[in-house]
This record gives sequence, C-alpha cells and structure tokens, in this order.
Amino acid sequence: TQKRNLLKEKRAHLTVLMTQDNPDKKAIDKTIEEINSLRGELLKSRVDMQLKIRSMLTDEQKIYYDKKLSHMGTHKKGKKH
Repeated sequence: TQKRNLLKEKRAHLTVLMTQDNPDKKAIDKTIEEINSLRGELLKSRVDMQLKIRSMLTDEQKIYYDKKLSHMGTHKKGKKH
C-alpha cells in the first residue's frame, strides 16, 4: 500500500541520515517520529479491518478467527519454529 511504501522510504532515509559523517540528530528524530506515526496508522487500519471481519462471523467462526489472530503476532513470516 501507499503507506507501507512511504514507511519503507522513511526507514531508508533514516539509514542514510544515520550513516552520514556528521549525523543530524534533529533530522533523525523527526524521521523516527514520522516512522512511528506511519506504523501507528498502519496498525489502526489493520485492527479496523480485523474488527470488521470479526463482526460478520458466527460465534463458531469467531473462535477459529480469534485463535488465528492470537498466533499471528507470535509467528514471523518466513520463519519456522
């Protein structure tokens, strides 16, 4: 999405700022704040979508869905446990 792409750009920009010979602490802090703001917006959007989906489910489906949601936060993509 557009916000995810912007987040990637901000992270890359942060790396550039941090690797300069004379890093600008104010610019770094500002970029970190922008990254955190974008992450918050993305999380809110994801939770809104999850709540919308859950509101359409039967009680039985909610049990399955909630179980899947609880495991999503503990497993990272591409990693096996």
